Amino acid sequence: MSDSVWQEALQIHIEHTDCTGVVYHAKYLNFLEMARSKVLEALCSAKGMSIPTFYENYGFFVVHSVNIKYNRAMKLSDKAVVQSDFELVSPVRMRWHQKIIRQSSHEQCVQAVIDLAFIDHNHKLKKIPAWLLYKQKERVK
Repeated sequence: MSDSVWQEALQIHIEHTDCTGVVYHAKYLNFLEMARSKVLEALCSAKGMSIPTFYENYGFFVVHSVNIKYNRAMKLSDKAVVQSDFELVSPVRMRWHQKIIRQSSHEQCVQAVIDLAFIDHNHKLKKIPAWLLYKQKERVK
């Protein structure tokens, strides 16, 4: 990941786990999505807009592909950090590199590469706004 890694704190609560206190595998996708949403929120805020305003004026991100590797199980009450970075893959697609790191041991629990496509209101591919990529480089948060 580059110097522009975004970090979002995470704590495991009972609703994230099964009856043994281990995080259910699909919940990790929710954690990654939450972190990506926080990055988009910060980038939009730096431009003076909310995410709904961004959606109305520019378009939407949709998941194109997910490649996830589960390295270590997380458990009830664990605290972690979701590290996120993205790069432009094409004018209409960005690739996110994300990790979930347990705070107590600094173990990498999950590693994922997620490609998002950008679409307009008619569900047609659309070029990602240049200011969004510029703000990533500047790390306005």
